[in-house]
Amino acid sequence: SGGAEAPVLKDNPEPDADQRTYEVKTAEDLYKVRNDLQGNYVQTADIDLSAYAEWETIGYFTSTSDYAPFTGTYDGGGYRITGLKMTGTKDYRGLFGYSIGATFRHMRIEGADVAGATYVSALAAYAIDGTFEDCKAEEGTFLATGNYLGGLTGYLLRGTYADCESSGNTFEGSTYIGGIVGGGQDVSMERCDTNGGILQGRSTKTGGTTGGLVGGVVG
Repeated sequence: SGGAEAPVLKDNPEPDADQRTYEVKTAEDLYKVRNDLQGNYVQTADIDLSAYAEWETIGYFTSTSDYAPFTGTYDGGGYRITGLKMTGTKDYRGLFGYSIGATFRHMRIEGADVAGATYVSALAAYAIDGTFEDCKAEEGTFLATGNYLGGLTGYLLRGTYADCESSGNTFEGSTYIGGIVGGGQDVSMERCDTNGGILQGRSTKTGGTTGGLVGGVVG
């Protein structure tokens, strides 16, 4: 699926190079976000990803010599994303796999079914210097055979959450499981909530934690 071009927002036909803005209104549009990882995206309709039997993350990290982070912004506009499904035991599993300096706003991910090893979530598997504003993961099922399992983020290295929510999700993993974020360092959180979820922690390592909002954070 997908193509060589990202969907361009028609009311901004000639954006500056550093301010490329795209409209996302279909599943194919969302898939094509990977074609410009520095772009700014605005979702303008509910999106069903069920046609993708196995979602490929936007942004990835394979090794220190093979990675491509999402560094732009994604504004979900309060519209839903449903039908997200990922199976297997790979690391960095989520709608976005790997991001640096990215901002996510007004996102609603409902009914996600995501499985992996380490760094597993609905929205951003592993984020560095991330900003999350008014983002929600609801009624999802998340399974990690390894560590760092969260509703919105598996692991956040420096960043903020504001007005975010995890509601009605089911989590099952080894260590560091949280409704919002599995684990992280230098993380701040304001007006966030986890409501009606089930967290099943099978702690296999000393210090493994299961928490309501956060599994385990340093700093």
